[in-house]
Amino acid sequence: MSKYIAEMGDLDYVWGLHIWNFADFRGTQGRMEPLRVVLNRKGVFTRDRQPKLAARVVRNLFLNLKR
Repeated sequence: MSKYIAEMGDLDYVWGLHIWNFADFRGTQGRMEPLRVVLNRKGVFTRDRQPKLAARVVRNLFLNLKR
């Protein structure tokens, strides 16, 4: 996460960024998608909105941004 945000900060043509998944979420698994993952764990927070390590990393990176 920190490397990704640092790389984006070095690009002159990037003016901002967005973290796609705020929190982990439960997906659907139907008859047509038997191999689909039911619980998506790509979020910065858990499903119960508890901060993960990524939340601390993101917080520190944004606090240290050059203004």
